[in-house]
Amino acid sequence: MANETHLRYLMLLLEHQELCVCEMTHAIGASQPHISRHLAHLRELRLVSDRHEEAVRE
Repeated sequence: MANETHLRYLMLLLEHQELCVCEMTHAIGASQPHISRHLAHLRELRLVSDRHEEAVRE
């Protein structure tokens, strides 16, 4: 099951090049913790990388 999920997330990222977790929750219909957990595993495998942006405060 996890391999299918990882493949699904990788395919989504290949299609869009870059997505934030919130965009993935809408596209996949999974919770933020669920997606983050799978992305962490993909980062460990060096299949994806992450980028953090600071929020703009007004």
